[in-house]
Amino acid sequence: MKKSIFLFVLAIISHSIFAQFISYPAEIVGGSYNYKIIFDQEIYYPPAAIEANAEGEIIIVFTVGADGFGKDFTVVQSVHPDLDQAYIEMMKYLTWVPGNKDGAVCATQEKKYQKFKIKKYDKLVKKRGYDQPP
Repeated sequence: MKKSIFLFVLAIISHSIFAQFISYPAEIVGGSYNYKIIFDQEIYYPPAAIEANAEGEIIIVFTVGADGFGKDFTVVQSVHPDLDQAYIEMMKYLTWVPGNKDGAVCATQEKKYQKFKIKKYDKLVKKRGYDQPP
């Protein structure tokens, strides 16, 4: 009996100690489905990137502030400067659920990957009916 009470108390103490160090990363409001909708509506492939036949994966690192918006964007892996900038501009439209550390809302560092292909973009333009978002 004493042993089970001791283990129970020990479990509660250890849970309360470790529960203080839980952190959650920022998440896009609406999840990956919302990201795809915004990406499909807002992405723009600049003519200079198309002429240069720029395709590949862009990797950016940025901060999601406590207000839920991305800022301080840095390109880690570039495809074309104009395409990188178009992707960053699109990312500014996203709203995020801010990260949480130790029970408090805080700014978090996030990393996002996106592959770009001209043929895929051409199909997207045909589907949505416009090249550059209004």
